[in-house]
Amino acid sequence: MGWQRASDVKVTSDAKATPVKTSSVAPIALKVAAPDVLEIDTREPDTMCALADQFHLKYVMRTFDAGDLGMGNAVGERKEIHDFIGSYQNTRIFDQLDRLSKQTTIPMLFISGRIEDLKLEKQMTNFDPNQFIGALGSCLCRYNINVFWVQDDTEIMRLCKILLPLLKDVVVAADRPQTYTMLAGHIDSLRSKWSVGNRELAESVANIIKAGSNVIWVYDNYWALRATAALFQKINEGKYCAPRDRLVKKSGMGRSTDLVSSYLRIEDNLAASLVKAAEKKKKGVIRYIMDSPDYELLGHSGMGPVTLKRIREMLG
Repeated sequence: MGWQRASDVKVTSDAKATPVKTSSVAPIALKVAAPDVLEIDTREPDTMCALADQFHLKYVMRTFDAGDLGMGNAVGERKEIHDFIGSYQNTRIFDQLDRLSKQTTIPMLFISGRIEDLKLEKQMTNFDPNQFIGALGSCLCRYNINVFWVQDDTEIMRLCKILLPLLKDVVVAADRPQTYTMLAGHIDSLRSKWSVGNRELAESVANIIKAGSNVIWVYDNYWALRATAALFQKINEGKYCAPRDRLVKKSGMGRSTDLVSSYLRIEDNLAASLVKAAEKKKKGVIRYIMDSPDYELLGHSGMGPVTLKRIREMLG
C-alpha cells in the first residue's frame, strides 16, 4: 500500500476504534550533528570576535597549540600581511606551519592584506613584494596546506562562516601527494564569475579540498599568477615537501637565549627568562625545566599551559 495524504483517507461511520499498542522499548537516540561553532584563539584580537558577531557566527575561545581559527578538523593560522613578513624573517612561520600540518587534517593559512600595503612595510622592514611572493611560494611548496590570501579579516571571517562548516568533519590523508588548485579573485568576484551564491561557492571549494587537492586562493589575478610562478620555482629548487630546518635565530640577547628559543620554539623573552632562572640555580636550561614544578615554570611571562605541555612532551 502506498502513502496517502490525510485528506485522502475517508472514515466511514461503521469504522471501529482499534486499541493502540504501546511499547516499553526506549526510543532510539538520534545522532545530532555537531553545531557550527568557530573556535578562536585567546590571543587573537577582539576584532575577530566582533567580526564573528557581525556574521552571526557562534564562537568559543580556546588556546591553540597551532592555529588561530578552527572548526573541527579545519584549523587555520591567521596572519596579517605584516605579521607574515615578521614570522618569515625570524623563521617562526615554518615551525607554525609544520605543527599545523601535523596536528590537523585540513590545515589552512589565512593571510589578510593587499600587496599594495607592503609599500609601508618595505620602508619599515626592507621587505619588498618580490620577497613576499618568494616567501609565500616557499610555504606553499614545503607544506601540505591550503592558503587563502584575501584583502582583509572580514573576508577571512566570511570564509569561516561559509566554508569551515563543510570541512569540519572531513578527513584527508596527511601523506597525500601535494596537488594545487588556484583560485583568483575575492569572494564576490568568484560568485559573480561562477554565477553562484555563497553556499554553492563554498561547496565547490570544499569539494576540491575533499578530493585531496590544496586550494590556493588569491584575491587578485596578477598576484595569483606570481604566487603560482614562485611555487614552481621553489619546486624546481628541490624544496618540494622539504620542511625547512630550524635555524638558530639571532635575537641580540645572547647565544644561550638564541639556542633555547630556537630549540624549544618559544619567544625570545621567555627563553631569556628561563636562561636567567637556570643560571641562578646553576643548572642548564633543560635540567632546570625538567626539575621545576609546573607552577614555577608557569610563573615565567609568556609560558602558558599549552606551551609548557608541549615542552614537557618534547623533553620526554
